[in-house]
Amino acid sequence: MLRIDGWMFLSPGIAGGRGRTFLRIGLLRNTPSLTIVLTAVILLMPSYAGAQFSDTRQLTSNNIIALAGSGDTLWLATGRGLNYRTSLHAQEGWPGFEDSDFGNRFLGLAFGGGSAAALVYRAGFANTTGFWHFNHADGNKHEEFFRFSNDVLCLDCADGINEPAPADPTGHLVYARGSFWASFNRGGIVRYNPEGGNNKLSALRPGDSAGVRPQDIEPIDADDSAKIVTALGVTADGNRLLIVTPSTFWTYDPESKIWAEIDTIPPDPVYNAIDSTVKSGGFRPMFAGAGDVATPEINDKLFMPRGESGAGTLVFATTTGLYVCEPANPAAGDYGKFTLIKYIREVKANEAYALPGIIRGGADGRYGKAVFVYKLKKDGKVTINIYDYRMSLVKTVVKGGRRSSKPERSNDPARDFWDGTSRSGRTVSPGVYYFKITSSGGERLFGKVILAK
Repeated sequence: MLRIDGWMFLSPGIAGGRGRTFLRIGLLRNTPSLTIVLTAVILLMPSYAGAQFSDTRQLTSNNIIALAGSGDTLWLATGRGLNYRTSLHAQEGWPGFEDSDFGNRFLGLAFGGGSAAALVYRAGFANTTGFWHFNHADGNKHEEFFRFSNDVLCLDCADGINEPAPADPTGHLVYARGSFWASFNRGGIVRYNPEGGNNKLSALRPGDSAGVRPQDIEPIDADDSAKIVTALGVTADGNRLLIVTPSTFWTYDPESKIWAEIDTIPPDPVYNAIDSTVKSGGFRPMFAGAGDVATPEINDKLFMPRGESGAGTLVFATTTGLYVCEPANPAAGDYGKFTLIKYIREVKANEAYALPGIIRGGADGRYGKAVFVYKLKKDGKVTINIYDYRMSLVKTVVKGGRRSSKPERSNDPARDFWDGTSRSGRTVSPGVYYFKITSSGGERLFGKVILAK
């Protein structure tokens, strides 16, 4: 991996290809002059089989892979599909589209012009890639797939640092000038124009004066590294593309069709500040306050500014849910309250369980406490007691806390938990423990939780 001015790029020869591990590393960056999207995904592609999308109103998965959005609109790519909200505050549910194999087909996500696009492999077709598009204005969905020629795909090329990279997608997808653009190594750049009628797709490489159909783009020489596109971004004004090749940085204006070489990519103070806080552990107490994990595994991050003040909404995509911080001003180091958004199964009346069922108490803070999940038939005051195997009282974790009979569940995750300690605050011995939840309405719920060594 190569780092230039705070940016991360894949070195030649790292990316895998057809049927192998496909690795993409990077960050989404915004600057006053340039914005580059480098999605962080580790993707295994054992096959290309997959199901069609089905509509849903809930998060498709808590394993959130990538983020895209602006203003009030946020899109998520998860291991099982896509979700969106046009307002993080006023809208109920998470409209979306589910596919159980989506994590194996997903390649990139972008938002712009009132629509979203995902770059995906086509289910059941090897070496076939395309754009899935959703228009917010009319709710219409569209898919457009293509396949490069065998010569461009370089199916017979030997892997190696001195060989031209196959025309595999790099995972970079951006929106500019009314179109979505994706990079494909030796396949160059493919454009998807939603308003293009029967000619929605075109492909070009650095220096080309015009685009052609992706299947018609010509192969390039092995030593023509300035035309092998390894990363793709867009300027902050949304008018020019930023192209990265192994030997050259380019900008391209789709309107004037002018290519220009640039020396380097400027650093980004906003995302540098976010990265620095992540590395120093500054977000840990905020993550812990929002959920039960102080160090969630971060897949992607997105800062959506509002106005000229530098404040906005900061969103983290993790393997255990979506963390939203608002207001946030990363450049000033100011962060408001974090909220954890995740898929939660609806609990039946009189049902209760501990999540997770085993407390491990690792040094990283993961699985260090069990949250009690339950559903009351009617509103009331709740008491939660913990007992050992002899049914001796170990601790009262909640006493007289008011809880409501909400549609999904009644518990308050910030208060209804046990961290494996006794009334004196000491960690108790490993073993099986029992909890009892009683309410002023006469309800009694029971369950168990295990404290591991």
